[in-house]
Amino acid sequence: ALYDAGGAGGSGVAKLAGILEGNGRPAVHHIGPPDIAAGALEQFDVVIFPGGSGKAQAAALGEKAKTAVRTFVRKGGGYVGICGGAFLSSTNYEWSLALINNRTIPGKLHERGGGTVQIEFTDEGRRILGGTSGLLDVGYRNGPMFLPAGMAGLPAFKPLAFFRSEICKYDEQKGTMINTPAMIAAPFGEGRVFAISPHPESIPALHHIIERGVEWVAGKPQAAAPKPEGAAAQ
Repeated sequence: ALYDAGGAGGSGVAKLAGILEGNGRPAVHHIGPPDIAAGALEQFDVVIFPGGSGKAQAAALGEKAKTAVRTFVRKGGGYVGICGGAFLSSTNYEWSLALINNRTIPGKLHERGGGTVQIEFTDEGRRILGGTSGLLDVGYRNGPMFLPAGMAGLPAFKPLAFFRSEICKYDEQKGTMINTPAMIAAPFGEGRVFAISPHPESIPALHHIIERGVEWVAGKPQAAAPKPEGAAAQ
């Protein structure tokens, strides 16, 4: 289920659909708040929330559909959130879904703009998502900085990749992005959550991150769930 409604921005939906439809495995269906509120997620293995505005996505969903998303994941569904969709899955906004135990850097520290940054997979990230060691270039646009939230009742997240460079608009931002997680994962109830700050869907060489991430949250046997840990830089 690919969210394609209020708060989904730019070309992200089309790119994600192209990636997933192109590999011939999953059937991709576009979905919106009325469908979700009516229980449509029960027909799916995974829901994907693309880039855009997490706050606007939450507003479009409304409380009934937000509750339906949480119930879907808790009962064993998979959630993939990219940029805005990763803000939506966080814990530190009154509108967010609190699916994964992270908080995001607010205000000017978050407003960085866009460009290319370098990331590096952890060993766990390579195991789950594929890829190689070393630095990789990826597109970024105001994605969240993932910090541990320490929320009771939620396991700690596992970093799958770290930022190794940063984009800054303001002096106070300098050094606050480097070595923070760029991608994180954790269980939520019986389901799995994968949150991505940058935009690997924008670079063909990184499309495997989307493909393997969807497979992992769907519970495919190729990759076991990450063991809950803190988010210290590696």
